[in-house]
Amino acid sequence: RKFGELESKLETALRECRSAGITIDNLEAKCAVLAADNEKAMKAMRQADAAVKLAHEKFSALAVENAGLKEACGGDGSYRDCPACAHSEYIEAPETPVTDAFLAEVRAQGVEMYADNLDNVAEDAERGGFDYAVKFLRSEASSVRLFADQLRKGGNQ
Repeated sequence: RKFGELESKLETALRECRSAGITIDNLEAKCAVLAADNEKAMKAMRQADAAVKLAHEKFSALAVENAGLKEACGGDGSYRDCPACAHSEYIEAPETPVTDAFLAEVRAQGVEMYADNLDNVAEDAERGGFDYAVKFLRSEASSVRLFADQLRKGGNQ
């Protein structure tokens, strides 16, 4: 009788070990999928960061050029010797609404790219079951888009 009990317990233990092994295999597969998703999200974030940096470099160069234009033509609206003229004259500070609008749009597009990236990361987090992260990322994306709208309207210049 004791041998039969031991044999039964051994069979139960073996079944539980096989079940645990299957569970471990399933969890390892899920971890591999999450790691791949995380790597894709990180890659997207790096790409968005690079795009924002490139946009920043471009609008910074344009801003420097614009500042040089204003300086060369008497940016403060005073009498100056204009390098393009043979005499001194009163020079109004040039208005550059097109440049200003262009810069605002470039800034806003860079910010929106970041918001899109936050949405992509939120989707990855949602697939992984990270509810708090999803709420946070979606909220941040919404705030970032509002900031982009402010930039387009000429805010934060």
